[in-house]
Amino acid sequence: FDWSVVSVQASRESRQPALTGNVEEQGTNLPTVRDPNAEARMNALLQKDPSQSWEQIKTRTNLIFQQFQMAWSARDLAKMRPFMSDTLFNTQAYWVQAYLAQHLRNITENAAISNIELAKVTSDAYFDAITLRVHASSLDYTVDDAGKVVSGSRTKPRAYTEYWTLIR
Repeated sequence: FDWSVVSVQASRESRQPALTGNVEEQGTNLPTVRDPNAEARMNALLQKDPSQSWEQIKTRTNLIFQQFQMAWSARDLAKMRPFMSDTLFNTQAYWVQAYLAQHLRNITENAAISNIELAKVTSDAYFDAITLRVHASSLDYTVDDAGKVVSGSRTKPRAYTEYWTLIR
């Protein structure tokens, strides 16, 4: 005597992605989700590869971050491609195409990382992976082809965090 699905009715509606909302960032002020073994695993990784250091990883992350911001704002993913997995690249390409289709451009200006936290480290026979929580802020706004701001702000920075996984 359990419930079961006997039919499904669905309708499809053609709708473009909503690209002009002003939604407040959620979770930015929450604590970092962190593997309790992250630091020990990072130390083991650095011991295995003494040519690397925490400072080099942070410098590399900042370089990638700056390249992303420039490429995203220019809608030129070629500059991002060397840093992205195929899946992430395809996801970003989808969003760039969605903006282009709606004659919009999302711009992140004066983007800067304020902090990088270690969240997780894994290694296996093939890959090393480091997950970082990147704390950043930027001006974040969307303009139409005429340059008119349709969402966001050219003057008020928006703080946000992202979890990034770097692999090699």
